Amino acid sequence: MKKAGKIIGRIILILLILFLIALIICFFYQKSAQKKDRELLEKDGFANLVSAGDFDINVNILGDGKYTIIAMPGSGDSAFPVSMKQFYEHLSDDITLVTVLRPGYGISGGTKKDMTTEKIVESTRTALKNAGIEAPYILMPHSLSGIYGTYWESTYPDEISGVI
Repeated sequence: MKKAGKIIGRIILILLILFLIALIICFFYQKSAQKKDRELLEKDGFANLVSAGDFDINVNILGDGKYTIIAMPGSGDSAFPVSMKQFYEHLSDDITLVTVLRPGYGISGGTKKDMTTEKIVESTRTALKNAGIEAPYILMPHSLSGIYGTYWESTYPDEISGVI
């Protein structure tokens, strides 16, 4: 019985070590992929990091029209600025399309602070102000960002002229 316990203990230890090795490999792969994504986005003009306080947010500005649409991605679409450029090509010249990636998303910086809906909206507003983008805005949140758009519209209604 002792021998079987030792064997099971060794198997568990080996599996734990293999799991930790896999976790470390995934971590470094993720960091490498983020670096490559950032380089590609910078090379193609999709990286415009703007201060939102203690971190930077990626704010892409297309056009210089009198109406400003703020596009906010859902979850799982780190290529959102690229998609929005394709979308922008179908809009009229009187539209400015601004894509804002929330903190910790895509190449936007992260923070160790808890990111509540209020903090995400505040950091987005700060980044827009620092990028020289003035209200009123037409919000175009997608999926998860609908929460942020709803909060923004209800908390700062004077800044919002519409929601798509």
